[in-house]
Amino acid sequence: MPRQDPSFLLAAAQAGIAPDGVVRQLAAHHDPQVRGELASYITSLPPDVLATLARDPDPAVAALAAAASELPTDLTAELARHPHVAVRVSLAHNDLTPPALLAAMASFTSRGSGSSSVEQ
Repeated sequence: MPRQDPSFLLAAAQAGIAPDGVVRQLAAHHDPQVRGELASYITSLPPDVLATLARDPDPAVAALAAAASELPTDLTAELARHPHVAVRVSLAHNDLTPPALLAAMASFTSRGSGSSSVEQ
């Protein structure tokens, strides 16, 4: 199996034996499926990698990152204002999302979550 094969690298990352540089390489991979697998299956991602995945242009990847158990508070608040509902729903289902932020997200929804309440 080639060392540059994303499946091999993802398996190494999941096993916790991939260097941070490899994990960063996977977070910047051209294929959103690779980035999504990294976001959904790997725990204890470096904070900058988690931020990269949470800000991914593909909402499916960002939604998977929003479910991470180690989201920092500032990133959680940023994702609460994400323009794609799938990301906000994923964040709302994250057990570690602070109740106050959930209440704020609910008020966005009750106001229709127009462009004034969602940053793009």
